[in-house]
Amino acid sequence: APASSYHLYAETSGGHGEPGTVQTTISVANPGSTAAWVTFELLTMDWQSTGLRGAMTIAAQKSGLFNLDQTPGMAAINGPFTGILRITGDPVTAAGFLSRFNERGEFVLTALPAISNSMGPSAYVPRYLFIAEGGGFSTELKDVDSLEVTGGR
Repeated sequence: APASSYHLYAETSGGHGEPGTVQTTISVANPGSTAAWVTFELLTMDWQSTGLRGAMTIAAQKSGLFNLDQTPGMAAINGPFTGILRITGDPVTAAGFLSRFNERGEFVLTALPAISNSMGPSAYVPRYLFIAEGGGFSTELKDVDSLEVTGGR
């Protein structure tokens, strides 16, 4: 269901298409019958503003799909970044994808949930992002609410 507030894990590093590259892609859709005004704010992993903000209008019954560094207001991202993208405004639907080019140059895509504040108290329970990589199979768990990162091989 459309919501007026989401938060989404966001990560970017490396050059586009190079082994080791990680990029978050954001999808925002407006299922409504009128245009929707949406704002984006980039936060650190401890929920502090980075000062990067932007906004856009999404026409009725239309959607937008863009990488994190193409998101309105996010062009100033320099180097690797790990944090949270806050999406607020008129009711829309949102989703994210984390893409990675592994050490063999293979493209790996993982869906990222866009957590809506309208989901109730369960939306504030810590969420974990699980990552599996390449032929050597390393794993990583990221706790979006507490900065804790655990991993193993």
